Amino acid sequence: MTDEVVGRTYESDRPYLVSAEKIAEFAAAMGDPNPAFGDSAAATKLGHPDVVAPPTFVTVISFGALNQVIADLGLRLHRLLHGDQRFVHHRPIVAGDRLVSRTSIESLRRISGAEIYTVKTEVSTVDGAAVTSATATLLHRPEESE
Repeated sequence: MTDEVVGRTYESDRPYLVSAEKIAEFAAAMGDPNPAFGDSAAATKLGHPDVVAPPTFVTVISFGALNQVIADLGLRLHRLLHGDQRFVHHRPIVAGDRLVSRTSIESLRRISGAEIYTVKTEVSTVDGAAVTSATATLLHRPEESE
C-alpha cells in the first residue's frame, strides 16, 4: 500500500439514531448492569436527559466506517490485527441522539513487512456538536507474495 492513502476520509451515509433499546442491548452484551444504561429514571437522576450509553457504545457508530476503510484498502481480515483503541469523549451518548461519523486515515507506517494504520473517527451530532473522537491502530500483514 502506498502512502497516498493517508488523508483519505469516509463519511457516514446516514445518521445513526441512538435508541434506548440499542443501548440496553449493548450494555447487556457487555455484561454491564449499570441501571443508567437501561432505565431513564436512573439516567436522569445522574443528570442525563435520557438513557446514557456505555463509553464504548461509540464502536457501534464507528464500526461501519472502519469497515469502509478495510474494504477500500483491500485489507484481509485474516491478516489484520486491531492493535489499539482510544476514545476521547466530549459528552455522553444518550438515547435520541442522531449521530454521524467522519473517519480518516491519519498515518501509515511499515515495520518488518507489516503495514500499521492509524485511523481516526470523529463522531458528532447531525448539528455538528462533537461527541467522541475514536482512534484505532490496525496492523496488516500482507501475503508474502504481495
